[in-house]
Amino acid sequence: MIEKRVAAEWLKSMDHDVAASDGESTPVEPDSASLSASTSSSTATIDEEPNQHTPEPDEHSSLLPYKPRTREAKRSWLASKFPTTTILFSSPRLNAAVYGGFIHTMLIVSFDAILPLFVIKTFHWKATAGGLVFLAITIPSLLSTFIGMLSDRYGARFTSLFGFALVTPALGLLGLCKDDSIPSQVLLNVFLVLIGLGLNFILTPLAADVFYEAEILAHKNPSLFGVMGAFAQVYSLFNAALGLAAIVGPGLAGTLYDRTSWQITVGVLAGLCAVGSLPVWRYTGSAKRGLDGEGKGRIKGSV
Repeated sequence: MIEKRVAAEWLKSMDHDVAASDGESTPVEPDSASLSASTSSSTATIDEEPNQHTPEPDEHSSLLPYKPRTREAKRSWLASKFPTTTILFSSPRLNAAVYGGFIHTMLIVSFDAILPLFVIKTFHWKATAGGLVFLAITIPSLLSTFIGMLSDRYGARFTSLFGFALVTPALGLLGLCKDDSIPSQVLLNVFLVLIGLGLNFILTPLAADVFYEAEILAHKNPSLFGVMGAFAQVYSLFNAALGLAAIVGPGLAGTLYDRTSWQITVGVLAGLCAVGSLPVWRYTGSAKRGLDGEGKGRIKGSV
């Protein structure tokens, strides 16, 4: 079957041959071989030409153009099956607060594992004195209400960073307590008080910041978290981090103390504390968050 375009070109060529023959009455009909060659060459020419005049495809076209996949189609299996969990883990502010809580609890349980062994071995204290030494860490927790007031006024970032600034050098300076002398015992208690105070400056603001971020996430995704918000899920995530720290801390500190020394152990803990302050400094908010009268999220101060 010959296309119309090919036939028209062939007829035009035929008329030109007739005009050039100076009046010959009988035109020469092309044979089948030449017609086939002309058809093939014309078809090849058509295929080689760019589709400059090709109409835009529509719903009546036999082949519709390829449509790129949307963002919803590219979501991972975890995001499609557990959307709320994915949103929580994708929040840098929430992850920073959870990691800070992890470091706080890991330090506390690390002292639970190695501090009694150290004072019994170095100071030759009995078990009663080894237990009472923890008062130096726990008594500063009575100031938690005051620390919470400071966090509400100045924001979680600066308050928690102040706690890291207290704990990190105090942990490193614990290495100075190395013999059974009165100055070493006094220094131990002084540094433990600073560590206990700094740990409260770390935990109180970060725990509040976790719930501030839960409030913001719930208002950004009301269809996922519902009217009850994301407070329970955020608290469970924070609590899971604390439980994991309770597992990691004693094993890490106990292993270091058995295989190295007291100075190396507290130095490693000081380094971990310093590293824990980095995401808090980068992502933890410096603003107080809440709800305004219209039920929308608000931010006071800088973030």
